[in-house]
Amino acid sequence: MTITYWTNFSKRKNSTKRPTSGTDATVTLKQPTSIESPEFTLTDANAANITYFKIGDHYYFVADTIRLTNDTVRVIGRQDVLATYKSAIGSTTALIARSSSNYNKYLRDEMVSTFTTKTSDQHAALSMPFSSTGCYIVSVVNKIASASGYVCTYIMNASTMESLALWLSGDGTYSGDPWTTIQSELIMQFGDCFDCIRGVKWIPVDYSTASAAGTAENVYVGKFYTGFNAYKVSNTTPLVDSATIDLTDIIPDDFRAASPYSTVDVYIPFYGLVPIPGEYCTSSIGVDYHIDLTACDCHVAIYTTDSKILASIHYELGIDTPIAQIGRTAVAVTQSALGVAASALSLNPIGMASAGLGLISSVASNGVSQKGSIGGRSMAHWPNIFAVGTVSGTTLPDDLTAVMGRPCMEVLQISSLSGYVQCINASVALNGRDADRDEVNSYLNSGFFYE
Repeated sequence: MTITYWTNFSKRKNSTKRPTSGTDATVTLKQPTSIESPEFTLTDANAANITYFKIGDHYYFVADTIRLTNDTVRVIGRQDVLATYKSAIGSTTALIARSSSNYNKYLRDEMVSTFTTKTSDQHAALSMPFSSTGCYIVSVVNKIASASGYVCTYIMNASTMESLALWLSGDGTYSGDPWTTIQSELIMQFGDCFDCIRGVKWIPVDYSTASAAGTAENVYVGKFYTGFNAYKVSNTTPLVDSATIDLTDIIPDDFRAASPYSTVDVYIPFYGLVPIPGEYCTSSIGVDYHIDLTACDCHVAIYTTDSKILASIHYELGIDTPIAQIGRTAVAVTQSALGVAASALSLNPIGMASAGLGLISSVASNGVSQKGSIGGRSMAHWPNIFAVGTVSGTTLPDDLTAVMGRPCMEVLQISSLSGYVQCINASVALNGRDADRDEVNSYLNSGFFYE
């Protein structure tokens, strides 16, 4: 019988690889012999070095060699079913679980574990006009020629607030009208001197930034000029800014972008942390903010590069101060007003420790809106910027794709693939023994190399 053998051919046991060329030789088969484990004697100078051989269409590993003489060797073979039935395997269509050459990188890979240790990074962008000093938004009733509207809204700093408080308490500087006349008319119109102040809120917005959005105007209370100026909120255009935060090469562009492998949190100044789905942040995210000085609130939108909304956050910026509480006596309100002004000058406004939304707010899914109140002035020491924090708890081994493939989960013909392949419930239609079929199917469903 004629065989073809190779003396230095190497391959993996779970591979369909076939050698080329080879040396033909005439051998004597042992009688009887098996197609699964044939035995023969070969007389050849290289007989002792044989590692692989072929009989007909069947390929064999060398299980053992026994030297009979210097040039004669008995060879015991073991059928290589993957090489023997390579054509039948290649024409098989099956559900492919893993593949080295055709995979979906966004499918979660159970072969990759999360670490108990995490690597964190912070990426900051978009400075906010927030300030721990802040400013005041004051609504005053005044209806005269030089003051437009029934209720006029002013932007004031701590010094101007002190002037207003002193003026209302009768301890300020008056232009034209004595305090007794002002007091009498204000009480006649409003029932209380301080009821002409319809609202006072402290907001954590830089005074110079806020006042730039207003128009300088004499401050009137009722019909009386107070003797000082402030900036009137002259339009409803909010303070607006936006930024793109680059996360390229920070968040993995595969299944590891999602929890539990990676997490992404956006810190919003004076609000807290907002968790964002990491799978939407593989390149960058955009952040917009709108601050309405009239309503004393802020809206923040976080979105993807293709404008898909990830989170919509609306929170109150203004904190009511006691001077805005209606129905108190003139003396008590005067004391409160003076207290507000004095504490404002000392950078400790009354009411700053307001109960607000917790630092950690949950955005369960993209597009969900959250609404809450300001976290409080205690948050002022945190960065006045939108900061994106990322945490990564895994790495992808360099050789994982080549050695074990990656998740595929598609129905494909095996011949369209290369490298590592693992099927699900595959069964090859082959012209061979039932034991060969079982062995081939076992390799396909446990993982093999198609090469």
